[in-house]
Amino acid sequence: MKFITYNALRREHGFSDRLITKLLGEPDAKERNPIRSSGAKMRLYKERRVIEAKDSAAWNDYQEERIKRSERSRRVNKRREKETIEWAKKVKISWTNDPQDTHKSSVADLRHQCTTYDTVLTDLSGRVGRKLAYKIIKKRCLDMIAERYPELAEECKKEATQ
Repeated sequence: MKFITYNALRREHGFSDRLITKLLGEPDAKERNPIRSSGAKMRLYKERRVIEAKDSAAWNDYQEERIKRSERSRRVNKRREKETIEWAKKVKISWTNDPQDTHKSSVADLRHQCTTYDTVLTDLSGRVGRKLAYKIIKKRCLDMIAERYPELAEECKKEATQ
């Protein structure tokens, strides 16, 4: 008799915790964990039961619903990403102070110490689309620096490509 472990059900067979409980219930056997003897016992399910569960209407319903949820999630994430990018294009980035000597200041120093750049990035945390939004915000800030300090324009162009 062949058994399938709980973890294999999840990794290789596409079961969720909820679906295992719903379609298979309690495991058919529990055995000592061969990797961690002090760990929890492995939950084992008869392969025949797993095959029957995957042939059931409940499994098919779950898979159809999973696909719908996935598509819905993709649409929502796309919308959120678009909103984040629009926000990055419009969010106010301003000067907080002027450096004492621009010749001694690097572009990075100006960006982090003389603008609201870091505060804006904090607001970006956790948003969908933040990687692209970060690049947009950085570019906007570098453009601000190049406009105010033309002698640093070349360095700003270099940093924008990094």
